[in-house]
Amino acid sequence: MNIFTNSINKEVEKIGKNFTLMNNAWPDVYIAAESINSIFDQLITTDLKFDGGQEWEYSSLLMVFGSYESWIISYIMTSSCFNDVGLMSLRRSLEYACYLSKINKSNERAKLWTEKWKDIKMRKSFSNIFQIPNKYFTNKYSHLHHLLVQYEHCSDYGSHGNYETLVEKFKSDNGRLVVSFQSLRDNLQNSVGFILITGYTILKSIITTLKDNIRDYNIFDQKFDNLRSMIKKAKLELAKVEFGDNIPPSILKEISEDNNSALDTKYKSLRDKYQHDKK
Repeated sequence: MNIFTNSINKEVEKIGKNFTLMNNAWPDVYIAAESINSIFDQLITTDLKFDGGQEWEYSSLLMVFGSYESWIISYIMTSSCFNDVGLMSLRRSLEYACYLSKINKSNERAKLWTEKWKDIKMRKSFSNIFQIPNKYFTNKYSHLHHLLVQYEHCSDYGSHGNYETLVEKFKSDNGRLVVSFQSLRDNLQNSVGFILITGYTILKSIITTLKDNIRDYNIFDQKFDNLRSMIKKAKLELAKVEFGDNIPPSILKEISEDNNSALDTKYKSLRDKYQHDKK
């Protein structure tokens, strides 16, 4: 019988240990993540009202859950140093959030989503309406524009068989090639921060899409205001990890003002890229 130096059980143990270490090291990040988790849970279990028995309502509830479940897996895996797996799951969470906007108040589109594998005609029709990012550049989907940037990042660095997906899995050590299932990098805070902020953006977009179907929306919106404050604290905590006591004033200002100009710039580049490809 062969004795392996590594085992599946050891990898599973690492997930729990690393997750606990991360939570203890960055409590503000963990609190913000738990708040996202709580708001998602309340949205699904108590705050969404679908009284018409429509197909789009049923599909919407499924999509919100799918986005929630995928984000949870993404956060757990990234916090445990399995960054590529985290990005794969995050990409799916983003897809559900985008698709949700397409089926809103449309039974026809909801049916297209549930039956898209029925035949090639259905698959083509689905792609012509739902394809990301091509079908979301209009102003109607402005609340999703930042998600498109995050989706592209997940595709490049986690979801496909690209070199970039593996680059964090190996390093050179005194002439030896060291490989690992976990990501071999010191700046874990950037990956965890990306997952956290993307989860916040996903949740915000879902709430915008389903605003008319949220019970006591003003009360619910207050919960989201509280989350916004938690996200700022988490960003500051992660900035301290990266810069210590010398956080650049521009970063402090960006955190304080909840500035998204970097995402705005990346969105414009993404839009221009796809519009150019169509010519």
